[in-house]
Amino acid sequence: MSIPMTLTRGLASIPLVKALWEKRAADAPKKVAAPMPASLRRRCVVEIATVGGFEVTTLIPRRGASGDRFVYLHGGSYEHPMVGPHWSIIGGILRRTGAALVVVDYGLAPEHTVDEAYSLLEAVYARELERAGLHAAEPAGRTAAGTSTGTGSTTGTGLKAPATSADYAGRAAPRVFVGGDSAGGGLAAGFALHARDTGIRMPDATFLFSPWLDVTLADPGIDALEALDPMLDRAPLVQQGIAWAGARATTDPLVSPLFGDLDALPPTHIYQGDHDILLTDAKRFAAKATHAGSPVTLRLYPGSIHVFVGASWTPEAHRALDDVAARMR
Repeated sequence: MSIPMTLTRGLASIPLVKALWEKRAADAPKKVAAPMPASLRRRCVVEIATVGGFEVTTLIPRRGASGDRFVYLHGGSYEHPMVGPHWSIIGGILRRTGAALVVVDYGLAPEHTVDEAYSLLEAVYARELERAGLHAAEPAGRTAAGTSTGTGSTTGTGLKAPATSADYAGRAAPRVFVGGDSAGGGLAAGFALHARDTGIRMPDATFLFSPWLDVTLADPGIDALEALDPMLDRAPLVQQGIAWAGARATTDPLVSPLFGDLDALPPTHIYQGDHDILLTDAKRFAAKATHAGSPVTLRLYPGSIHVFVGASWTPEAHRALDDVAARMR
């Protein structure tokens, strides 16, 4: 555990600091997301589209673009929009990998529910498969492509056209990843189950940062973690999970992926701190998926808080995002 992480956790544990943060969140305009940093705008070509009535922002690196696509789902207990640390995570992945980051501004509870989110994700994901030159029914996996060389074409609007296999001749074909933090991590895990069960081409991998995998938070092991976690409060989270579930049971695998069958999933990579009440469910998910034969890695970061990858000033966040980049190569 690094000194920066120790200081970050200690600061978050001070009751006055936590009260001020909660007051700031309550006073902020409801459902207004933090703006994209100017540094990211300078580094990327930014495309903003509307899919199913919701905004989807794509950030494409101006230099070193890999052709890969990464659909990112932000956290916020399904009720809160993006905050600054989410952009830190997105920027960190983009800089390290060259992937296009596709940020989905999905509808939030209580006005919206999980079923709407899956309809939106299906549409966004299908669009990204098309843009990568992949077919929705193809199995996931990186393969060499084509025999001729090319760099892709451009549409009449100036945007790069969907890639074809010829565009990636002589190197690996592009891949599509799905990931997210906290609630977004739970949604990403649920989408992998949904893709498997509906015959959609599964993501090449999922990346889950401190994922919320069981909205009931019923595991007894959480009791001991509550005193260690300076950020999350169990009782309000349970109520937010109920609102997100809508007409579904909170134990439905699309709401709480931990309750699903975890066989035949794509490679799943979990990054988890141990001062986080979601630790026990991350461990349970990894163990259950491994037992079912799915490839899963769980990397634990001692002393780290919930969604520590957003604390960009800490070595733990750097190590986690470096690992993401290594697994995307």
